[in-house]
Amino acid sequence: MDYRDALPELRQICIEELGERFGAQLAEHARPGFGLEPARKGRPATGRNYLGGPALLDPGTPWPDYLGIPLSPVAVLDTDPLASWLGEHLPVRPGLLNFFVFEPDLPPKEYPRDVDYDDPRWLRVIPADPARAAEVPAPAPARSFDRIPLHAKPVLTLPGHGDSAYRDFDWDTEIAAWPLIDQAEKHDHLAFGRPQWEQGPEPSWRDDHRHLLMVSPGKLGLDWSYFYFSVPAAAFRAGDFSQVVVGRVIH
Repeated sequence: MDYRDALPELRQICIEELGERFGAQLAEHARPGFGLEPARKGRPATGRNYLGGPALLDPGTPWPDYLGIPLSPVAVLDTDPLASWLGEHLPVRPGLLNFFVFEPDLPPKEYPRDVDYDDPRWLRVIPADPARAAEVPAPAPARSFDRIPLHAKPVLTLPGHGDSAYRDFDWDTEIAAWPLIDQAEKHDHLAFGRPQWEQGPEPSWRDDHRHLLMVSPGKLGLDWSYFYFSVPAAAFRAGDFSQVVVGRVIH
């Protein structure tokens, strides 16, 4: 199934809730994505999508580091089983995407003092070929988390509060849309689509970026409540994941 098959129903819901003018305007900005939830009986894992666990890297790929300290793997996205739903919103076929952040398992006295979270090197997204990739465990002192296989549920996402898409709307559209947005299904983890900001977008989220992954590190035992990985649209179309940034929301 392609996301475009579900657009007429979403458009009708928006119009019923907001009226012809606002509803149609909001539905135009819908993007396909996937709600990610732990796999269980009746809700099987989708491909090799998981939180935590080892990285899946092509042979010979160096492990990413920051300040000479290895980064910690927080998720793997297996994009091949997601491609048919995303359609043109997945402009390249990156295969596997490995997500890393700087979160070493070090005692406070050994934790580096010069960590700069405005420096993009503290995170990394590394693609890999599904046919060649092998499991690589995190080297110490990177943190190693239990693998949580994920079920990917196709969803259509609408602009949430504070989304830059509202700059294209009539001012009243955002106000009118709040009740509908608040009723929308929420996900702890979201691949692609439009994330529902918990406290408004971080400065690292830019208008020309495309969302890759929202993950709740609390599920992994980390202090930050959410990571929002995004990439410039032009880099995404070129398959360049070296420009990924992360918005952090801390509760």
